[in-house]
Amino acid sequence: MHKNVQSTLLLVVVVAVAIGACTQHPYGLFASIQRERRIPVDRNLGKELTVGAFAKAGGTYFAATGALHYREQDDPAAGRKPEWQIAPAPSVDGQPYRTMSLVAGNFGAGERVYTVFVSPDATDSGVYVVDPATPDGTPNEIWELPTGVRRINEVFAINDGTERLIVSVATTDTPAKHVLYASSDGTAFVPLSGTTLDNSAWIGVATDGTDVAYLSTTGVTRHAGGVDPATAPDAVTPTGPEARDSDAIFTSILYDEDGGLLWLADSKGYLYTSDDFGATWQKGNANEVSATNDAPIWFTALAAVPKGPQTTIIIAGTRGHGYRVVGTSGEVDATTSVTSPDVPGSNYQGSNLPSAAIETIFVDPAMVTDFPVETADGPERWDGNLLFVGTAQMGLWRTLSSESGPNQWVRE
Repeated sequence: MHKNVQSTLLLVVVVAVAIGACTQHPYGLFASIQRERRIPVDRNLGKELTVGAFAKAGGTYFAATGALHYREQDDPAAGRKPEWQIAPAPSVDGQPYRTMSLVAGNFGAGERVYTVFVSPDATDSGVYVVDPATPDGTPNEIWELPTGVRRINEVFAINDGTERLIVSVATTDTPAKHVLYASSDGTAFVPLSGTTLDNSAWIGVATDGTDVAYLSTTGVTRHAGGVDPATAPDAVTPTGPEARDSDAIFTSILYDEDGGLLWLADSKGYLYTSDDFGATWQKGNANEVSATNDAPIWFTALAAVPKGPQTTIIIAGTRGHGYRVVGTSGEVDATTSVTSPDVPGSNYQGSNLPSAAIETIFVDPAMVTDFPVETADGPERWDGNLLFVGTAQMGLWRTLSSESGPNQWVRE
């Protein structure tokens, strides 16, 4: 073939690919190239880790990544940026137990971290407590496998007027059965009546400070007036037109105090809200991945994120498409269509985060001041709340949620 013909065909192919790429990207290929910026990696945490849970206790952050990672919070005034370290774990035959679930709690002895450790062959598991003052010490097992329990799955923390740990356990694998246990002192656990599930798993707990809702992959139940181990919770699963699709599963639950709404998310792009804590529900339309991809969004974690002292934003993680913004708390509900966080000046679209599967979202409730932020125009210092996003095999991400400017992401 003649060289000029080859060059012409190559140019046509390049242009076609570029045009195709422009139709797939929210900004278009050339505009997105202009927006690309180096994403800072300012800690030593592995970029390919899966982060299953995140918590803060006693001024120390903890991440469940298989191993239990921890680091102290930053001190910008002193220029201190602590690195991540790995806490000791129980082991068998020299093989460490693994953890993907943890929470923070305070049962009168100061803040502690409670984590589920599972043996490498999944035949043994327990709930362990870690003192943030000595995270390099041996974790203390507070609850080992009771009779009739095959495996401890997850631990949740709530306060319905009494601080509690709620633990999900598996009693059998075939058929799969799961039950909830509760503790009001961080040491003794009792089963919750009426919480045995067949072929469904408990995945979340939420409270408005009084009532408590328990979410499984297939339904919602509620203890009105607080956790009562002796009384079965009432079924408050959305029904009728608000029911989940038969091929969908629930994935997350959130109570937003500012907006007074209980939120649910599912795997087929739907959000659900209740303004009476589960008695009645609203179900929105299915949210699609993008204007050029009508596949439903598989939602994962829900979170209420402060955006300055007066505003809270509801966001939703997704499975493979980063996160979406629902909108301002008190102004949005399930009928609000979600949007991609495509904010001019943010480095979000120039990162790998828009293609990440979000496993967990954590907002540090302690507001920070004069926190260093690297923007497109150089370093600045803003006030706000630190927001951490744990992903599947893409590590841990952090930003400062602030009214001073758009989110600038860094990779831990």
